[in-house]
Amino acid sequence: MTRVVYSEACLKDFAEVLDYYDRVAPEQAGGVVRELMDFCELISTQPRMGAVAESISPGLRCITHGRYVIFYRYDEREQAVRIRRVLHHSRDTGSQSFE
Repeated sequence: MTRVVYSEACLKDFAEVLDYYDRVAPEQAGGVVRELMDFCELISTQPRMGAVAESISPGLRCITHGRYVIFYRYDEREQAVRIRRVLHHSRDTGSQSFE
């Protein structure tokens, strides 16, 4: 079974989502992050479902869920989906790190 591994940058992204929703809609804060994490688990069942994003970084894939874009790599040898970043769709990806 393919496992999901979250990068440090991704965990910081989740913290930023929580901080934002704590300010604007506290009742939704935990639910938004939980939904994103659930979607990451879904990605692990079909790791090639995301679009190839080689122009951003080699081996990178991305898929949109709601207002967020999930960037990940599939490591077939390790049977792992490595979630690199979870960014709001309006963010500039050119200035982000995906390593």
